[in-house]
Amino acid sequence: GNQQQPGNGYYSNGTPAGNGNYHSNPGHKDADIDRMLPSSEERNRTSLCCIAIQARNWALKAGIGTSLPEGIFNAFTAGVSVERCLNKHFSLEAGLQYNCLDGDHTLHTLEVPVRLNMMLASTPKVDFYAMVVEQREMIAGAPDNGFGAEPVQLSVAAGVGVRYKMNNRFALFAEPSVSHHFDTDSQTRTLRTERPTNLNLLCGVRMTY
Repeated sequence: GNQQQPGNGYYSNGTPAGNGNYHSNPGHKDADIDRMLPSSEERNRTSLCCIAIQARNWALKAGIGTSLPEGIFNAFTAGVSVERCLNKHFSLEAGLQYNCLDGDHTLHTLEVPVRLNMMLASTPKVDFYAMVVEQREMIAGAPDNGFGAEPVQLSVAAGVGVRYKMNNRFALFAEPSVSHHFDTDSQTRTLRTERPTNLNLLCGVRMTY
């Protein structure tokens, strides 16, 4: 009574016949393994994604800041810049900065900073870096309200920065620095003339791409 019944793949006691058992076919096991492993297309997509994340050598920064005031003379700063990573230690940065200088009367200036940043320490969430800056500042709001009325003022600065990474793309930063503005033959009194060497703080957001 326990003999194989033709055509149904089962013995009379309900035991599956060998040629009807799914697990008796080695090809099925190989197919299961293949399904568990990522396809070549998925592996390629993953590799490209990792390369794209690692290749984010450019960053866009926007920030606002101020300088230590001197009596009635104070300053407000807002600017944007583009940063290019040169290697894992150094990056080069350039941008455009607007300054509002209050004093005897309000002056508006445009400044072009060029910076070299050096990474000091880095963790998955926080970066610490040093920076040196060279800046050229043009003043508007002089008697004829034009840029040509005042000479271009040169300055240098050095400082440190701390960056908190919110995710792989966005980070918050704070950059305290010490700057020195070189004397010019301008008769206009500003914070630059009353306190040529000053403390500054710039804070903002940085986006890599």
